[in-house]
Amino acid sequence: MNLHDEDSNVLMTSTATDWSTQHADNGTVGSSNPASSISSVIKSESSTAGMLSEDGSYFMSTSTRIKTSELRKPTSVKPGTFQYQKQSSSHTQDALDFEPLGIVGRDRETTKLKACLERILTKDEGRQLNDKNSQSEQRKEFVLIGGLSGTGKTRIACDLENEVSLHPKGMFVHGKFNMNTSNEPYSGVSRTFNELCRKIKNSKAELVCLVQAGISQHLGNETDMLVHLVPELKGLVNDTFNDTAVINIGTEEIDNKLERLRFAFRVLMRVISAAFSPLLILFDDLQWADEMSLQILDFLISDTQNENAFMVLGCYRSEEADENSLLHNKIVSLRDKADKYNFHMTEMMIQSFSTEDIQKVIATVLPSSDETDKEDLAALCLKRTHGNPFFLIEFLKMLHQEGLLEYHAPQKTWTWDLVEVEAATMSTANVAVMLQDNLIKLPHQQKALLQCAAYLGPRFREPTIDLIWTTYGRRLVETRIQKTHSLLDAIVNEDILERCDDNQYRWVHDKLQEAALCLTGKQRETFQLDIGRTLYYGLEKKQVEDELFSIVDLINNGNVLQLAEFASANLEAAEKARDLSAFASASKYAAHGIDLLPDNKWSENRSLTLTLYIMAAEMELMLGNVSAADRYSSEVLGRADFSAMDVLPLKMAKASSIGSVDLKFGEAMTQYSEMLKELGCRLTWTKGLVPVQALTKLMRTVKRVKAKPKSFYDTMVPIDDAKQKAIASVVSKMVYFSYIAGDLSMNLLCTCFLVNSTLEFGVNEYSAKSFASLANVVTLAMHDFETATTFNMIALSMLNKFRGMHSSETTFLAYAPGLVWVKRIEECSAPMRDALSCRLPIRNLPFGIY
Repeated sequence: MNLHDEDSNVLMTSTATDWSTQHADNGTVGSSNPASSISSVIKSESSTAGMLSEDGSYFMSTSTRIKTSELRKPTSVKPGTFQYQKQSSSHTQDALDFEPLGIVGRDRETTKLKACLERILTKDEGRQLNDKNSQSEQRKEFVLIGGLSGTGKTRIACDLENEVSLHPKGMFVHGKFNMNTSNEPYSGVSRTFNELCRKIKNSKAELVCLVQAGISQHLGNETDMLVHLVPELKGLVNDTFNDTAVINIGTEEIDNKLERLRFAFRVLMRVISAAFSPLLILFDDLQWADEMSLQILDFLISDTQNENAFMVLGCYRSEEADENSLLHNKIVSLRDKADKYNFHMTEMMIQSFSTEDIQKVIATVLPSSDETDKEDLAALCLKRTHGNPFFLIEFLKMLHQEGLLEYHAPQKTWTWDLVEVEAATMSTANVAVMLQDNLIKLPHQQKALLQCAAYLGPRFREPTIDLIWTTYGRRLVETRIQKTHSLLDAIVNEDILERCDDNQYRWVHDKLQEAALCLTGKQRETFQLDIGRTLYYGLEKKQVEDELFSIVDLINNGNVLQLAEFASANLEAAEKARDLSAFASASKYAAHGIDLLPDNKWSENRSLTLTLYIMAAEMELMLGNVSAADRYSSEVLGRADFSAMDVLPLKMAKASSIGSVDLKFGEAMTQYSEMLKELGCRLTWTKGLVPVQALTKLMRTVKRVKAKPKSFYDTMVPIDDAKQKAIASVVSKMVYFSYIAGDLSMNLLCTCFLVNSTLEFGVNEYSAKSFASLANVVTLAMHDFETATTFNMIALSMLNKFRGMHSSETTFLAYAPGLVWVKRIEECSAPMRDALSCRLPIRNLPFGIY
């Protein structure tokens, strides 16, 4: 482990002998503890500066100096750590004074970033003034800041927040990926957009209303998908949306879910960037980003239809982003896209301090009359710290605490014995070991609580850690457990954790969390399992849903036995991942759930086992792994004790693969017909007479629809017959493949079936689209515009009452060939344009062909 955080970087000022840390998310800082020998930090609010950030950078302080306690000498020396020999000195100063230092060695980087910000401000002003030249320029800025851990990437990026705050509509959001959630789909994107929505809700009322109106107008039904991933978005959604009835999206749209989600993020970004300017979003620790998050990042930056100016920044540790990493491949891809997709890409690599930078630090912090001494000490610091800013400051402070630096008050100068310093110290390649040694020295219950908290990620709520401590902590200590709040207070005073808003805590430094994780040692699996179980059964349902991936990962990473309860938890995670279009994650959770089933799974856990196998087969098909899907399907279809309804999802997935992957449309239609027979339903037709039968069915269906009063359609309810809902799902697939195959008569026959099913059994997810499709036929074949308008208005009224009904296709079908004949073109163009822009990006083949 390395002590330096993901972004230890520029030097600004501090007034503490013990190193001070500022968390990258905000300006909160804390003070050191002599027992822990973790850096002491001056408690500060946003107005207070003079601290070493978590990046190892310093910023100006107006606070007074404080005394620090003497750091305890380590009991043992490990390779790669500091080694100090305690030296007494009567000439000591309470604190090293970093206040006059300012920023060191980062002028070029900060100038570059301010130039990027100035470009988006200029472009936004040009857009508002309808400057044609400005409109043709690249409006989006994508900035990548790389470098070794400890060089201060985050600190440089966050420095732009001060510039953004000067603008009344400015918005700066800092999101962060977690080292423990690199396999969690959309982990960093979810956290970042949740934070963005929280900030929006606390903005000026007129800006909030602007965002709400944009979401309602442009996202519409797609909001439902985003809310699962960004719960904070609910507060920006109109109540009328929240109160509408919901029809679950079925297998018809599973192929398009991923593209729909990506497009929904694009639209959300367009809405927010139209309201806030300048808008800057920082994604920190990209080296830990999952594949799905990187895809969303790509989609946001390469959105050519977003005419608003905004900036996306990404920080990453270069040592953890080699040529084989997901991040490296994404960076290469974005470089190639920059010109084509009209965004400006800036890359910078933050370097360690040069000898000159170190000399400037020493000359400012340790004024001495002997220039040669400064140069010699700078050379030694470079040798010991390799020029890492974080290590450099830690090194100087340790020298002072160990009495190796002497302060002469009358002359206000410092002296040192270079030979003694060199003999008493060694290279700082593994300073992080010191953190772990310091945590070990903490009181037992504080240490135990930290071990539990380490598995909750970079930020956690007090009720959550209280639940774990009061449930599981009793097993970790021999004496009566102390109250959680008092332990947290003590730990905060140690500058290991810091308080945030909403009764939350976060680690002052990532490396402190890593050190706490290492304390569990061989018990890590037991810790993860027990903490995961405690959260799964102890938290409220809503909290479990929000943190489901993290909780299930804890359970899976632990020493898990074959228990149905754990298999069920994996099924829940698989279903959530599927709903978020994270098919690879869903497949892994389903497979893990199957592995956790007991040997007698088919007799004791029949329903759970069947659901897991169906989920696994469907997700493997979505990933194109046909052979793996066949293995899961064969396990189920080889048994004779399942009904047609039980195995229908597997058969539908297989038929869909035959049609979509193998392009055998006729064979797929045959399999769907067999499924209908097994369900007790038969689409009656005679080969060769299908066109005549389809026209006859059309006439009867039109007559039946017109015979119903308007009140009938106003009071329609969702279908509640599971079997009829399944039949409608099968027939919808036949509509799809008959259209692709060019069999328009069969397509018409199946569409009429869905309309009649709606009239008889209630609204299903295909009802609105079926009515709009039939209206097209009435318009083109019968030239009955009045009847077609009736069908289209019924379809649109369904969209107003229900969600999950293929709204974009339905809207376009209703307006393009139908309502455009009876309404003004101005009334039709906007809905048609919105529907088309929504569906074209998601590769809906039949819709695109039409």
